[in-house]
Amino acid sequence: MSLSLLAAQYPTRPGAPTAEDSARWDHTGLRVRMLSGRHQADVERAISMHVDPTRAAAWGVADLSSNVFRSVTRQLACLYDRAPIVDHPDGPDAAGSLVDAVTSAGLWPLMTRVSSQVIGCREYAVRVHCTPEGELLYRPISPDCLIMGASSDRPDLPIYCKELRLRKHPTTGAYQWCWTITDISSPEFPSERVVLADHRGEEGEDVTLDYLGGFHRGDAYPYRDSTGAPVLPVVLYHAEKHGGLWDLRWARGLHGVADL
Repeated sequence: MSLSLLAAQYPTRPGAPTAEDSARWDHTGLRVRMLSGRHQADVERAISMHVDPTRAAAWGVADLSSNVFRSVTRQLACLYDRAPIVDHPDGPDAAGSLVDAVTSAGLWPLMTRVSSQVIGCREYAVRVHCTPEGELLYRPISPDCLIMGASSDRPDLPIYCKELRLRKHPTTGAYQWCWTITDISSPEFPSERVVLADHRGEEGEDVTLDYLGGFHRGDAYPYRDSTGAPVLPVVLYHAEKHGGLWDLRWARGLHGVADL
């Protein structure tokens, strides 16, 4: 009973604002469900499209134990079987504090799963965050929650990130679907904003002050490298270099459930 009451508090997730992103989200969402074993409804829908109801009822509950797509991606994901060796131009000791912080944050075990997701979805993102106490946090982001943009000179390197995320308002406690928009396309005036997302995925009221406690723009933009140049706090991992941000065509033949 408590679970249903809790779920009732969550607003319906908005869709992507454009047809192109909507198609990408739908297909990537299928891949994510197959990789996590949550594709029961997709299997049943595919069966209903190809098998008459009487025969489908005789088959009973669909068997999800044979998931070739998930098995292949798990077997290929071997980059983080062992913790990487972190190098530093000033010697091994100079990287000690960084290694300790990354290890404490659990990055290497996390990347074992992310590596499999990168292969299966072709792209996957990880958001880096630092708490006021100086603790590093890494948060994976599925591509079906992201809209990104890149420059024409580096078409596979995002300079604009728009993440759809369910947030809990710090004052009212209400759950709200929000866009977190980080933009470094103008190095002189980078920005990070949080705005409400309406049911169509369009941008609504700016609630940056509520969720970030201040405005992160211009000189107040907090994410910068050692030279002071602005960077995105989101890393987009590619399964292979293909000259763009998104690659959905790999292994489409392994999707026995559905396809674009």
